[in-house]
Amino acid sequence: MTGFKNTIANAKQHMKKPPKKVTLGLLQHACEADPVVNLDHVRQAVRKAAYAGAQIICTQELFASQYFAQTEDHGNFHLAEPIPGPITEDF
Repeated sequence: MTGFKNTIANAKQHMKKPPKKVTLGLLQHACEADPVVNLDHVRQAVRKAAYAGAQIICTQELFASQYFAQTEDHGNFHLAEPIPGPITEDF
């Protein structure tokens, strides 16, 4: 742990001015079976967070569908989407 503490101490010594304050928007919502409804909820929440001043907005994982990842079920693999993909391009 000493190396980590030394790294922090060195970083603080080299800072010429205090770090900039950043506002986060953390989104969490109950997902429905319909991905269109879920995406609409997220779009609205992103707009609301941005309007409230969020500079970085974090969504929950798997926000387009109901949470299915308790076990590896190949039947859910069709829910995967490439990045970039339709959802990331939308945002």
